[in-house]
Amino acid sequence: MEIELGTSGFPVFRDWIGLLKVAGEEHTLVCSQEGIKVLSMDPSHVLMVDTNIGANLFDKYKVEGDGVEKVSINVIELGRFLERIGKDERVMLFTPKDAKLNINASKAGFNRKFKIPIMEPYEDEVPEPKITFKSSSRLTIKAFEIATKDGGLVSEHIKVTLNDAQMVIDAVGDVGSATSEWTKDSDDLLDLKGEEDCVATFTLSYISEIVRALKPLADVVKLELSSDMPIKIIGECTNEQVKATFFLAPLIGV
Repeated sequence: MEIELGTSGFPVFRDWIGLLKVAGEEHTLVCSQEGIKVLSMDPSHVLMVDTNIGANLFDKYKVEGDGVEKVSINVIELGRFLERIGKDERVMLFTPKDAKLNINASKAGFNRKFKIPIMEPYEDEVPEPKITFKSSSRLTIKAFEIATKDGGLVSEHIKVTLNDAQMVIDAVGDVGSATSEWTKDSDDLLDLKGEEDCVATFTLSYISEIVRALKPLADVVKLELSSDMPIKIIGECTNEQVKATFFLAPLIGV
């Protein structure tokens, strides 16, 4: 793999790598002619990330071999190096034969070079979820963030309710409760569809991390839900080369 990024594409790529951290430290980047795809689960098998970044984001993009190359890396460590790169630098990432991911950053008369280990890829492939969702909504990520932060004042989990009339996020704890409600006339709720009332409860820390990771990349999120089933959270990314979807398992009996 050999990719090169200019000053416009690099911040998007860096934020995309940050997105992967939500689902754990180690991920396999599947590089093909179309771009880079990641489909993986966190170690607890509660959260799945399905995301890809198109080849057209990069100024230069090359995949060796038969057209598919897998690069397994620690995205926490990669993120630390990417944060060291300035907004006025060009970046090249490539994988020579030394089992290292090479990161070169340069600007006029100044070059920096970093290397991080490439890991052994996981043998087990993650199956894509097959879920029928009965309700969906689209809302601004700012509104979603406000609701999750309100919920965090009182509880460690939130209940999401979707139907054809409203969307509700509830949190109840020992110190009180917090409720956010949107109806179809809300400026923040852009779309709402429901075949039936759908209700499910989720761990708030996961939701908060998803929102934090999507915020630099997307202004709108789409939620798809069926009762007591995983929620599907899609970031509608402002850069068309980035696609990002999360699946989060519900809490049952809470």
